[in-house]
Amino acid sequence: LLISFVGSAISYILAGVSYQQSIIVTLVLSRVIVGLVKQTMTISRAITTSLTKKDDGQRTTMLSHIRACSTFAFMIGPALGGLISKHFGMATPAYLAAILFGL
Repeated sequence: LLISFVGSAISYILAGVSYQQSIIVTLVLSRVIVGLVKQTMTISRAITTSLTKKDDGQRTTMLSHIRACSTFAFMIGPALGGLISKHFGMATPAYLAAILFGL
């Protein structure tokens, strides 16, 4: 999970640089990197499955919480990213994503 976060942070930094410098090769490279390392949902589900008990319904509840958070992020994220890029520039959402993954 840590490797996935660090790789994603590096990828989003490269994306921000590519937006600022208008370098398409760097943007493609950033997408390749994030495609290789960003398996956070898969790893999170696997960890949740390993740490919860199937019998008492806790596993179902926890996996449902992960799914709800993911769905909420997919709804809010693009709109928020669009607003941020409109007011602060195209590279800003990429740098913010890198900071969030770096935390």
